[in-house]
Amino acid sequence: PKPVSQPKTIEELAREVCEGKWDNGAKRKELLTAAGYDYAAVQKRVDEMAAEKKSINYTVKHGDTLSAIAKRYNTTVSKLVADNGIRNPNLIYVGQKLKIKLDK
Repeated sequence: PKPVSQPKTIEELAREVCEGKWDNGAKRKELLTAAGYDYAAVQKRVDEMAAEKKSINYTVKHGDTLSAIAKRYNTTVSKLVADNGIRNPNLIYVGQKLKIKLDK
């Protein structure tokens, strides 16, 4: 199926993915595919953008855990805790902003 509104470019979609607007993992693939977009092309650009940046800002979503976020961005829970001043690593909130430092 094709998107009803004006289709977005891979660049626009990748930026939205980085901003957390398309969920993550299998859900992201499902949403992008259902909207008629090429998931592989979008994810490739997201990966390139992540490689270009030294850090990204991530917004915690329902169901997220620090361990899952750490795994997704190839870092550790302890690094996320330290970089974001998290007092209790078992307690993160939907909408909470995390800075994720990326290793090149």
